[in-house]
Amino acid sequence: MKAFYDNKPSVLGAVGNGSYLYRWGIKEAARAQDGENAGDGNPQQWECEEATVWPPLTAGRLAAAALRESYSQEEQAALASRYASYQQGITSDGSAVEEYAAYLAAAAEAERSASEALGGMPHAAAAVALPPRFSDMARVLSLAVNGMGLDDAQALSSASVFPRWEDCAGKELPEGFRLLDGGRLYKVLQQHTAQADWKPSATPALYGLVAAAHAGTLEDPIPYERMMVLEQGKYYTQGGSVYLCVTGSVAGYDADLTDGSLAALLQKIG
Repeated sequence: MKAFYDNKPSVLGAVGNGSYLYRWGIKEAARAQDGENAGDGNPQQWECEEATVWPPLTAGRLAAAALRESYSQEEQAALASRYASYQQGITSDGSAVEEYAAYLAAAAEAERSASEALGGMPHAAAAVALPPRFSDMARVLSLAVNGMGLDDAQALSSASVFPRWEDCAGKELPEGFRLLDGGRLYKVLQQHTAQADWKPSATPALYGLVAAAHAGTLEDPIPYERMMVLEQGKYYTQGGSVYLCVTGSVAGYDADLTDGSLAALLQKIG
């Protein structure tokens, strides 16, 4: 709960009954100019959040106490349940992902603050190193990232957070959906249900490779990679040669630009 002090309070303070008050978010704030303390000559006060914690004092106990100030145990269970239901396809309410991501972020911050609070506290038990739940956060983010409206360049800069192809089997993938296969980012070219034997790297009719942005001009040709969808009028380079795409493709090819299967699409410039 929120608490106010005339002087800066300590992060941990013994209460006298064996418990401690754990305080976080301690900051100086302007005092209200009405009420019983108005006019005492001190326009400032200290405010913070605080919760009661019983020994042993560990980062886990402090973090759990702080998190309960924002999320009751019932709310935490409900958030996890809604997220699990969405992940398993039982419900279609995507807001469960955002809500659970916010909860995980709050949990990670609570754990970080608690570990920091116990540093150098002689009366505290050895702090339990609790790293932020990055694995959980990554799973949640992978579900939400395709709805963030990122362009290809932005997507490539954060490719690691996109869902893996292996995790998408059996799911309906809309056009434009991005996923990872073999460490490379692909975009769905036409809506379909992902199949375990339709790997993006070997299914050019369904997936196109997402590559770094280039102008596609003669001065700034696009470095070609297999499975890349070719655009008419754009220049591509591979093996030191430059090619002009004279007829665009609707799917990528698992072939080099020198391959005869691409001859009708390209004109070699040099």
